[in-house]
Amino acid sequence: MNNGMLTTVFTPTYNRASYLKILFESLQKQTNKSFEWIIVDDGSTDETEKLVQEFKNMASFPLYYFKKENGGKQTAINYGMKHVNGELFFIVDSDDYLGTNAIQMINDYYPDIKDNDKMAGVTFLKHYHNGKSVGTQSNPNRLVANYHSYRTVYKVSGDRLEIVKTVIMKKFPFPEYSGERLCPEGLIWLRIAKEYDALFIANNEPIYYCEYLPDGYSLGKPVYCPNGVMDYMNEWTAMKNTPFVQKIKYFAFYWHQSIIGKIGFKKAYKRLIKKWGVVSYPLGLYLLLTRNRPNNV
Repeated sequence: MNNGMLTTVFTPTYNRASYLKILFESLQKQTNKSFEWIIVDDGSTDETEKLVQEFKNMASFPLYYFKKENGGKQTAINYGMKHVNGELFFIVDSDDYLGTNAIQMINDYYPDIKDNDKMAGVTFLKHYHNGKSVGTQSNPNRLVANYHSYRTVYKVSGDRLEIVKTVIMKKFPFPEYSGERLCPEGLIWLRIAKEYDALFIANNEPIYYCEYLPDGYSLGKPVYCPNGVMDYMNEWTAMKNTPFVQKIKYFAFYWHQSIIGKIGFKKAYKRLIKKWGVVSYPLGLYLLLTRNRPNNV
């Protein structure tokens, strides 16, 4: 029986059939079934489609499956947003899964922000399979901040579970760049941070379990996405609370990626939000020579 507003659990996937069953089983065990599961298959060549059809026959909740040509995670998210019915939206990667009380906990905290037009959503800690939290837990419970100040002012690190009001998420589609299969999700959180705050929960009870696979993006596997990283670095440097030293570093990564992407100096310079960032160009060359790359991309 549904209890509360509808939440959309969204999963973009590509050749991860071997992991989806664990996520499906965790959704079946939810104590609150007021959610839908939308899967966007980004051109998988494995047994994903067949497996999802089996899920549909067993699911105790609405399940919607869409398949598209391979274009990268950001294109799958944009595609899926057209089909979202929930009041809240959050991404659960295909190799992760939820704790049994995840939807109930979301419903418990959502009333705190539901009618506040300045609040984008609710953010929870993620946990590894062994129950240890990802990153730091230094923020106070029920902290109101934006996604940028959460990192810079409160100096919190580690991936988080961002649950965003659907109406707001639709205002900030992911940029899609020709020839690039990834756009840093942090780019969208920073853009949202310019207009909205969020409620940050320091939950001890795990509601989102994750591991970072060797072939995944989160472990730092090199991925060609220069335009996405350049825009991400631009957003970081434009935010007033970003420390000056970090701005210099992010400008260096900006130039590093522009060289990798063969963007061209003049074109890259025009894209700079803060033109003084050109001072980091030599550092960008240094990063290229030392084969370094930015964190959290």
